[in-house]
Amino acid sequence: MTGPLAACRLAIGLLAACAISDAHATWSIVAANPRTGTIAVAAASCSGGVYGIQTVLPGKGAAIVQAASNNDAREAAVEMLRDGTPLDAILAKISDPASGYAPERQQYALLSLAAGARPLTYTGAAAPGAKGSVVGDRFSVQANTMASDAVVAKTAAALGRAEWPDDLAMARAVMRAMEAGAAAGGDRRCGKADSNTAFIGLYRKTDGQDAPWVELAINGIAPGAESGVARLRTLFQTWLRTGTMIGSTRTFVVP
Repeated sequence: MTGPLAACRLAIGLLAACAISDAHATWSIVAANPRTGTIAVAAASCSGGVYGIQTVLPGKGAAIVQAASNNDAREAAVEMLRDGTPLDAILAKISDPASGYAPERQQYALLSLAAGARPLTYTGAAAPGAKGSVVGDRFSVQANTMASDAVVAKTAAALGRAEWPDDLAMARAVMRAMEAGAAAGGDRRCGKADSNTAFIGLYRKTDGQDAPWVELAINGIAPGAESGVARLRTLFQTWLRTGTMIGSTRTFVVP
């Protein structure tokens, strides 16, 4: 791949070297394949650096902190996940008004691979704009600053039940779901363009935290110029053609 699309492309298997800032995220997905334990995360926004809202612990779980994204809240959640703390206890801790994390301005999504654990979400009263979440068995969809409430509903409907036959089927479903959210309007701040930054990542149980099966991100499109989700689809299609059998692919693009 050459030209602007490859301006900040990482070689297969290499760690991201491009700086990623905190983001006020819009709509996101966290999901697990119950057959394989692979975890998927994805999000899109009209604020830069949406990639920074999430952390995945392969084989254990994932945490998303969005809206007024707070690194300290996310890191606290990740440490508790690593220690095996139940999700309800993690959520109670980071959503406590006395935590210092300003949870009233944030949205949280927590996922654990522990037996019987159902994802949990939280939306602070001061999180901006149209907002909400949908939780299913082994997945959650959450959003704020939406063009309409349909963004969450359409994203969740396109994702479907967590009954994917394999990880590639899950990857395709997550990408379709992000496109469904974009088609429903996405982030209201980008107008018809729906987003200017987006990412998707899948982590198998045996992957290193810095070596996922796939991690694709697009960042820095001028707001309203074109859809970040559409550009993400282009990266995803390239990966489907050339990267699915490779141990780890990480690609970060600044147009």
